[in-house]
Amino acid sequence: MALEQDLSKQRTVLVVDDDEFSASIYQAILTDLGFSVRTAESGEQALKTFDPKDVRLVVVDSRLPGMSGAEFVRELRTRAASVPVLGLSGFAPGAACNADFEAAVTEYQSKTDNLDDLEAVFRRYAV
Repeated sequence: MALEQDLSKQRTVLVVDDDEFSASIYQAILTDLGFSVRTAESGEQALKTFDPKDVRLVVVDSRLPGMSGAEFVRELRTRAASVPVLGLSGFAPGAACNADFEAAVTEYQSKTDNLDDLEAVFRRYAV
């Protein structure tokens, strides 16, 4: 039983996105891949519930109410430098307005209508 609990903790993803529709899509894909998913609508809310021993991956939008996605990731790194962070944004990679965010995350992905692309990115973290 303890091993099962440890494995479920290792497969928890924290999704930080104020867009409920986007968060629900990410949650559905991640759940289908076997992850347990927690959601937060802001960086501040996510930081209050974040436990580095409990989260395998953080998925975060670049634009959040309150602190920005980049500010959230920088604060998160002070608590857990090694937790991978997948940054999602409606801006294309390399957009000047997103440079801080891209630099802060482990991996950057443009938000896309192609859910297969997004699922492929999530699958890399399922191993």
